[in-house]
Amino acid sequence: MNSVAHSNLTTFSEMIATTELQRSPLTTILDAVPELFFLLDSDGQIIMANKAAANCYGGELTQHRSARRLLFHQYGEGKLLPLELRPAPDCLLVLVDADGNQKFVESSITACQYRGRQCFAVVARVVSFTSGNKLARYLSRAIARLSANNRNLRQQVNTDLLTGALSRRGIEQALLRETAVSRRKGTSVCCSLVDVDNFKQINDRYGHAVGDLVLRRIVDTLRASVRLSDYIGRTGGDEFLILLPETEIHTACAVLRRCAEVICSNPVRAGTQTVNVSISAGVAELPLGEMQPNVEAILKLVDSSLQASKLAGKNTVSAASVQPPKANSLEKSA
Repeated sequence: MNSVAHSNLTTFSEMIATTELQRSPLTTILDAVPELFFLLDSDGQIIMANKAAANCYGGELTQHRSARRLLFHQYGEGKLLPLELRPAPDCLLVLVDADGNQKFVESSITACQYRGRQCFAVVARVVSFTSGNKLARYLSRAIARLSANNRNLRQQVNTDLLTGALSRRGIEQALLRETAVSRRKGTSVCCSLVDVDNFKQINDRYGHAVGDLVLRRIVDTLRASVRLSDYIGRTGGDEFLILLPETEIHTACAVLRRCAEVICSNPVRAGTQTVNVSISAGVAELPLGEMQPNVEAILKLVDSSLQASKLAGKNTVSAASVQPPKANSLEKSA
């Protein structure tokens, strides 16, 4: 356990969290490691602390003492906030010892169970910044980890977990970004709203697991049919928005017709079941102008052409004009 504790606080903390915590012989083991260990209840009261934690504190860490009186988050210059109890695999805390001295402790906080209660295991080691260079290196690593975490969070927020397409938020951001580029470059940009025909009946007949498979297969087909520079986003249960930068309306229609043909001619097979699938799509060339594009207005424009496809009997692609469509301005293909 010593080697694990020395090499990685997070691994040590997770190992403790998955152990069936009993006061003995766990306390004997924990007292043998050099890392600081605290077991806290959900209110932040200390249930257990090892010898290293008591020695660092410089006094006895009795049960029911609040960890929020000795462990803090630092913000600003010399300002401290009480410990926030939530899982944190890598964080820098400040420990205020019995004499009021502040010590930086590199910590890992992991949720665990102790005697049927939700608790938190805190494993930490004291960090001594003896030089500006050492502090700068530590802060550089911390900033790099924070940047990586932020990138992962942005990716999760902008990605639909079921299909791997962009989320509604992600596709709307791409829409705003690409319309701004098209105005600046004077190029066309088209988008298409795609809806799975009779998707409710597919769910009802074959089950939601097959319905999910159908959605993933459609996204795979769409992705294989468009360019790497195009965007696919899921805007609703069975609706997808495709953004085609630097594309004119006739080309966009051809792309969507090709997608519809491939999907219709390749049934989805789930075990012994074969599911026939088709899509309807509306296509619109977005209006270019000096004003900032309105996402809702754009979606309304392309939705009108999707509804025309539905009225035409489904498995159809319809195109709207640059201006809101009139009754004779729709182009259809069976």
